[in-house]
Amino acid sequence: MSKESPDDATIELRRMRVTRRARGTGIAQKLLDKAEEFAWSRGETRIVLLTTYAQVAAIKLYKRNGYEVTKITPGRRPTIGFLPGILWRFVYMHKDRPTFSN
Repeated sequence: MSKESPDDATIELRRMRVTRRARGTGIAQKLLDKAEEFAWSRGETRIVLLTTYAQVAAIKLYKRNGYEVTKITPGRRPTIGFLPGILWRFVYMHKDRPTFSN
C-alpha cells in the first residue's frame, strides 16, 4: 500500500499479485482482507487501485468486495526488453470505508 500525501485519507493498493499455482485457493481474498484491515485501522477513508481490463479475475474480486470502477482509460505498457509496448485499457477502482449506523 502506498500513500500519496500524509494528509490525504486515501491509500493506494499497488501490485497485488498471486502466483498461477495459488490462484483459486482464496489467497487473493485473504490478502485483500488484510490490506483493507490495515487501511481502515490507520484511519484511511478510501482505497484506490489500478488494474488492466485483461485482469478479469482481479476485477471480479474487487467488485465482489465493494470496489467501484472510477474510470477506464487507454494506456500503453512500456517496452520491456525486446517486447514492444502494447495498448492496455486501465481500470481505476476505489472503495470507501464502510460506515455502520445503529
